[in-house]
Amino acid sequence: MPRCIRRAALVGLSVGFLACSKARVDTHSQPSASAAAESSPGAPVTPIASAAPLPSAVAVHKRVEGEGIVIEEQESGQVSLRTTSLWNEPIQSTYDDCTYYRNAIPVLQRQLAPERGKLLTQVCVH
Repeated sequence: MPRCIRRAALVGLSVGFLACSKARVDTHSQPSASAAAESSPGAPVTPIASAAPLPSAVAVHKRVEGEGIVIEEQESGQVSLRTTSLWNEPIQSTYDDCTYYRNAIPVLQRQLAPERGKLLTQVCVH
C-alpha cells in the first residue's frame, strides 16, 4: 500500500475516533432537572439561563412586513429574514450586515413570490 494512502487512512480513522469521543455524553456528571425535583419534592426548580437574547429584546432599526414575510434591520447591523419560498419551505436567515444581505437579494428574489421579492430592497437603504 502506498505511503500516501496509508497516511490518509490513518488520518481518517483518527478523525473518526476523535469525533466519536467528543460526541459522548456523560449522563452521570449532572443530574437532570426532573431527577432533582424527584429527589427533593418541595425544592423549586430554577430555569436554565439562555445565552442568546430573545428576539423581542433585540433593538430593531427598521421592520418591513408583508403577507408572509418579515424583514428586520437591527441596530447591531444584522438583518433577519423570515418567510417561505415558492415551494412553501421556511426561510429563516440572519445576515451579519447589510453588505451580505444586499449580495443575497438576487438569489432570494428567485426563491420568493414577486410581491415578497419587491420588499427585500426596502431594508438596508442608507
